[in-house]
Amino acid sequence: MRKHYFHLLRLSTLLVFVTSCTTITRPSPTPVVSPIPTLSPELAGDSENIQQPDGTTIYIDHNAGFELTLPADWLSVRPGTSEFINSLEREGAKNQALLGQMELDLNYSPDIDRYFIYATKPTELKNSLSAHGKLYWISSDTRPMTQSTLDELLKEREAAEGIPGLQITTSSVVTNLNNTPVIVIVANWVQESSNGTTESPWDLTTIYFNPPENGTALIWIITKDEFRDVIDPDVNAIIQSIKLVGK
Repeated sequence: MRKHYFHLLRLSTLLVFVTSCTTITRPSPTPVVSPIPTLSPELAGDSENIQQPDGTTIYIDHNAGFELTLPADWLSVRPGTSEFINSLEREGAKNQALLGQMELDLNYSPDIDRYFIYATKPTELKNSLSAHGKLYWISSDTRPMTQSTLDELLKEREAAEGIPGLQITTSSVVTNLNNTPVIVIVANWVQESSNGTTESPWDLTTIYFNPPENGTALIWIITKDEFRDVIDPDVNAIIQSIKLVGK
Protein backbone atom coordinates (compact mmCIF):
# COMPACT_ATOMS: atom_id res chain seq x y z
CA MET A 1 0.00 0.00 0.00
CA ARG A 2 1.38 3.39 -0.94
CA LYS A 3 2.09 5.83 1.83
CA HIS A 4 0.99 9.44 1.71
CA TYR A 5 4.38 10.73 2.79
CA PHE A 6 3.12 14.12 3.89
CA HIS A 7 1.18 12.36 6.67
CA LEU A 8 4.60 11.56 8.17
CA LEU A 9 5.17 15.29 8.62
CA ARG A 10 2.81 15.70 11.52
CA LEU A 11 1.92 19.23 12.62
CA SER A 12 2.96 18.33 16.16
CA THR A 13 6.48 17.57 14.92
CA LEU A 14 6.76 20.99 13.29
CA LEU A 15 5.32 22.81 16.28
CA VAL A 16 7.79 21.24 18.70
CA PHE A 17 10.64 22.14 16.39
CA VAL A 18 9.39 25.75 16.28
CA THR A 19 9.73 25.99 20.06
CA SER A 20 13.19 24.39 20.13
CA CYS A 21 14.92 25.90 17.10
CA THR A 22 15.42 29.48 18.26
CA THR A 23 19.05 30.55 18.53
CA ILE A 24 20.01 31.23 22.16
CA THR A 25 23.08 33.35 22.75
CA ARG A 26 22.47 34.46 26.33
CA PRO A 27 23.67 32.36 29.28
CA SER A 28 21.17 29.68 30.21
CA PRO A 29 20.84 27.22 33.09
CA THR A 30 22.50 23.87 32.65
CA PRO A 31 19.78 21.62 31.24
CA VAL A 32 18.78 18.56 33.20
CA VAL A 33 18.52 15.42 31.08
CA SER A 34 15.32 13.52 31.70
CA PRO A 35 15.56 9.90 32.83
CA ILE A 36 16.28 7.67 29.84
CA PRO A 37 14.04 4.63 29.36
CA THR A 38 15.51 1.20 28.89
CA LEU A 39 15.61 0.48 25.16
CA SER A 40 15.51 -2.78 23.30
CA PRO A 41 18.65 -3.98 21.46
CA GLU A 42 19.91 -1.99 18.47
CA LEU A 43 16.92 -1.24 16.24
CA ALA A 44 18.63 0.65 13.40
CA GLY A 45 19.11 -2.49 11.34
CA ASP A 46 22.33 -3.45 9.61
CA SER A 47 23.89 0.00 9.29
CA GLU A 48 27.02 1.98 10.11
CA ASN A 49 27.51 5.58 11.21
CA ILE A 50 31.18 6.46 10.66
CA GLN A 51 32.76 9.71 11.85
CA GLN A 52 35.39 11.03 9.42
CA PRO A 53 38.58 12.99 10.24
CA ASP A 54 37.17 16.09 8.53
CA GLY A 55 34.11 16.13 10.83
CA THR A 56 31.65 14.70 8.31
CA THR A 57 29.77 11.47 9.00
CA ILE A 58 29.09 8.65 6.54
CA TYR A 59 25.88 6.70 7.08
CA ILE A 60 25.79 3.29 5.36
CA ASP A 61 22.50 1.36 5.30
CA HIS A 62 23.38 -2.21 4.33
CA ASN A 63 19.77 -3.40 4.51
CA ALA A 64 18.44 -0.81 2.07
CA GLY A 65 21.67 -0.54 0.05
CA PHE A 66 22.75 3.10 0.12
CA GLU A 67 25.06 5.55 1.82
CA LEU A 68 25.14 9.30 2.34
CA THR A 69 27.39 11.87 3.99
CA LEU A 70 26.36 14.36 6.68
CA PRO A 71 28.27 17.67 6.77
CA ALA A 72 30.50 18.65 9.66
CA ASP A 73 28.69 20.35 12.56
CA TRP A 74 25.69 18.01 12.13
CA LEU A 75 24.93 15.45 14.82
CA SER A 76 23.66 12.22 13.26
CA VAL A 77 22.41 9.17 15.16
CA ARG A 78 20.43 5.99 14.65
CA PRO A 79 17.26 5.73 16.76
CA GLY A 80 16.90 3.01 19.35
CA THR A 81 20.65 2.63 19.85
CA SER A 82 23.18 3.39 22.55
CA GLU A 83 24.61 5.86 20.03
CA PHE A 84 21.40 7.91 20.32
CA ILE A 85 21.28 7.74 24.11
CA ASN A 86 24.94 8.65 24.51
CA SER A 87 24.51 11.68 22.24
CA LEU A 88 21.36 12.73 24.09
CA GLU A 89 23.17 12.64 27.42
CA ARG A 90 26.45 14.19 26.21
CA GLU A 91 25.37 16.77 23.63
CA GLY A 92 21.95 17.48 25.13
CA ALA A 93 23.59 18.52 28.39
CA LYS A 94 25.31 21.33 26.47
CA ASN A 95 22.43 22.43 24.23
CA GLN A 96 18.89 22.96 25.51
CA ALA A 97 17.39 23.23 22.02
CA LEU A 98 18.96 19.95 20.94
CA LEU A 99 17.91 18.27 24.18
CA GLY A 100 14.25 19.17 23.62
CA GLN A 101 14.20 17.75 20.10
CA MET A 102 16.07 14.56 20.97
CA GLU A 103 13.76 13.87 23.90
CA LEU A 104 10.85 14.17 21.47
CA ASP A 105 12.62 11.74 19.14
CA LEU A 106 12.75 9.07 21.86
CA ASN A 107 9.29 8.24 20.50
CA TYR A 108 9.90 6.84 17.03
CA SER A 109 8.68 4.13 14.64
CA PRO A 110 11.25 1.31 14.41
CA ASP A 111 9.59 -0.07 11.28
CA ILE A 112 10.45 3.03 9.19
CA ASP A 113 12.74 5.40 11.14
CA ARG A 114 16.38 4.83 10.14
CA TYR A 115 18.41 7.95 10.93
CA PHE A 116 17.99 11.26 12.80
CA ILE A 117 20.03 14.35 11.96
CA TYR A 118 20.53 17.64 13.84
CA ALA A 119 22.33 20.78 12.62
CA THR A 120 23.76 22.21 15.83
CA LYS A 121 26.47 24.20 13.97
CA PRO A 122 28.42 24.89 17.21
CA THR A 123 31.17 26.78 15.37
CA GLU A 124 28.63 29.31 14.06
CA LEU A 125 25.70 29.31 16.50
CA LYS A 126 25.58 28.85 20.27
CA ASN A 127 23.11 26.60 22.09
CA SER A 128 20.95 26.27 18.99
CA LEU A 129 19.33 23.85 16.60
CA SER A 130 19.23 25.48 13.17
CA ALA A 131 17.76 22.44 11.40
CA HIS A 132 16.85 18.84 11.99
CA GLY A 133 15.43 15.93 10.06
CA LYS A 134 14.75 12.22 9.72
CA LEU A 135 15.40 9.48 7.21
CA TYR A 136 12.69 6.90 6.56
CA TRP A 137 12.77 3.73 4.47
CA ILE A 138 9.35 2.77 3.04
CA SER A 139 10.06 -0.64 1.53
CA SER A 140 6.52 -1.08 0.18
CA ASP A 141 6.65 1.86 -2.25
CA THR A 142 8.65 1.04 -5.37
CA ARG A 143 7.69 3.99 -7.57
CA PRO A 144 10.67 5.24 -9.60
CA MET A 145 12.13 8.71 -9.21
CA THR A 146 10.54 10.20 -12.33
CA GLN A 147 8.49 13.24 -13.23
CA SER A 148 5.38 11.05 -13.13
CA THR A 149 6.12 10.06 -9.52
CA LEU A 150 6.82 13.68 -8.61
CA ASP A 151 3.42 14.64 -10.05
CA GLU A 152 1.81 11.90 -7.94
CA LEU A 153 3.57 13.12 -4.80
CA LEU A 154 2.37 16.66 -5.40
CA LYS A 155 -1.19 15.40 -5.90
CA GLU A 156 -0.93 13.40 -2.68
CA ARG A 157 0.15 16.56 -0.89
CA GLU A 158 -2.91 18.39 -2.20
CA ALA A 159 -5.22 15.53 -1.23
CA ALA A 160 -3.70 14.98 2.22
CA GLU A 161 -4.92 16.67 5.35
CA GLY A 162 -2.62 19.62 4.99
CA ILE A 163 -0.51 21.47 7.49
CA PRO A 164 -1.97 25.01 7.70
CA GLY A 165 0.31 27.55 6.08
CA LEU A 166 2.50 24.99 4.27
CA GLN A 167 3.02 25.84 0.59
CA ILE A 168 5.23 24.02 -1.91
CA THR A 169 7.70 26.44 -3.50
CA THR A 170 9.88 24.23 -5.73
CA SER A 171 9.96 20.62 -6.88
CA SER A 172 12.27 18.76 -9.24
CA VAL A 173 13.76 15.46 -10.30
CA VAL A 174 17.56 15.59 -10.35
CA THR A 175 20.43 13.17 -10.94
CA ASN A 176 23.12 13.75 -8.34
CA LEU A 177 26.90 13.47 -8.63
CA ASN A 178 26.71 9.72 -7.94
CA ASN A 179 24.23 9.23 -10.79
CA THR A 180 21.38 8.66 -8.34
CA PRO A 181 17.92 9.95 -9.37
CA VAL A 182 16.46 12.07 -6.57
CA ILE A 183 13.17 13.91 -6.13
CA VAL A 184 13.41 17.14 -4.13
CA ILE A 185 10.36 19.06 -2.88
CA VAL A 186 10.79 22.32 -0.97
CA ALA A 187 7.93 23.91 0.95
CA ASN A 188 7.57 27.12 2.92
CA TRP A 189 5.63 27.11 6.18
CA VAL A 190 4.27 30.27 7.74
CA GLN A 191 3.02 29.83 11.30
CA GLU A 192 0.26 32.02 12.67
CA SER A 193 0.42 32.69 16.39
CA SER A 194 -2.56 32.53 18.73
CA ASN A 195 -3.05 36.30 18.57
CA GLY A 196 -3.22 36.24 14.77
CA THR A 197 0.25 37.59 14.02
CA THR A 198 2.46 35.84 11.48
CA GLU A 199 5.72 34.32 12.59
CA SER A 200 8.82 34.21 10.41
CA PRO A 201 8.62 31.36 7.87
CA TRP A 202 10.18 27.92 7.92
CA ASP A 203 11.57 25.84 5.05
CA LEU A 204 10.85 22.13 4.72
CA THR A 205 12.90 20.08 2.24
CA THR A 206 11.84 16.52 1.40
CA ILE A 207 14.22 14.25 -0.49
CA TYR A 208 13.22 10.93 -2.10
CA PHE A 209 15.29 8.20 -3.75
CA ASN A 210 15.08 4.47 -4.50
CA PRO A 211 17.48 2.18 -2.61
CA PRO A 212 18.50 -0.87 -4.67
CA GLU A 213 16.87 -3.23 -2.17
CA ASN A 214 13.41 -1.90 -3.10
CA GLY A 215 11.16 0.81 -1.74
CA THR A 216 11.67 4.51 -1.27
CA ALA A 217 13.94 6.32 1.14
CA LEU A 218 12.73 9.71 2.32
CA ILE A 219 14.65 12.44 4.13
CA TRP A 220 12.95 15.55 5.45
CA ILE A 221 14.79 18.55 6.85
CA ILE A 222 13.19 21.61 8.43
CA THR A 223 14.92 24.91 9.15
CA LYS A 224 14.03 28.45 10.08
CA ASP A 225 13.98 30.73 7.02
CA GLU A 226 16.62 32.97 8.61
CA PHE A 227 19.07 30.02 8.58
CA ARG A 228 18.65 29.20 4.87
CA ASP A 229 22.01 30.66 3.84
CA VAL A 230 23.70 28.43 6.42
CA ILE A 231 21.66 25.26 5.87
CA ASP A 232 20.97 25.21 2.10
CA PRO A 233 24.57 24.33 1.11
CA ASP A 234 24.50 21.47 3.64
CA VAL A 235 21.18 20.16 2.30
CA ASN A 236 22.54 20.23 -1.24
CA ALA A 237 25.68 18.41 -0.08
CA ILE A 238 23.51 15.68 1.47
CA ILE A 239 21.55 15.31 -1.79
CA GLN A 240 24.73 15.09 -3.85
CA SER A 241 26.27 12.52 -1.48
CA ILE A 242 23.50 9.88 -1.81
CA LYS A 243 25.02 6.77 -3.33
CA LEU A 244 23.47 3.37 -4.09
CA VAL A 245 25.76 0.59 -2.92
CA GLY A 246 23.66 -2.58 -2.69
CA LYS A 247 23.99 -5.20 0.04
